[in-house]
Amino acid sequence: SELVWECYRRLDGSPRFPARPMNFRAPDGSMPAFWTELFERLGEQIPEGVPGTNPNDMARDPQLDEVGRWF
Repeated sequence: SELVWECYRRLDGSPRFPARPMNFRAPDGSMPAFWTELFERLGEQIPEGVPGTNPNDMARDPQLDEVGRWF
């Protein structure tokens, strides 16, 4: 999603889509083991709350029009 975010920058370089705080938590507020294990293997902290991109948010953005569906 970050690649798409970068590709859709405006001519002046400003982002077309807003960065939003990322949420990796489960609906009950716990941190799923998948994310904990993945980021431990990467030697990184989980970027919880850090501004970032979300493909679902971008797909619902009113700036985009769906032109077809292949699935």
